[in-house]
Amino acid sequence: MVIELKLSQGRNKTLGQLLYYMAWVDKYLGKGPCRGIIIASEIEEPLRVAVGRVPGVSLAKYRMSFTIEALQG
Repeated sequence: MVIELKLSQGRNKTLGQLLYYMAWVDKYLGKGPCRGIIIASEIEEPLRVAVGRVPGVSLAKYRMSFTIEALQG
C-alpha cells in the first residue's frame, strides 16, 4: 500500500503523485497491483470526483488536536 499524506489539502495533482508511486511500487517492489490512499485534513471536490474513477485508490481525512498545560516548578 502507498500512503500519500498531505499536511493540509489534498488537491487534484495529489492523485498523479500517488499513481506514480503506486506504479513504481508495482514495477520494482510488488507482486501485484498495490493500493493507495490519500490522507489530508481537507479533500477538495475535484479530487473526490477523480478518485471515484480510479480503482484501488481511496481517500481519508484526518483531524488533529492538542492541548498545552503549564507546569509548576
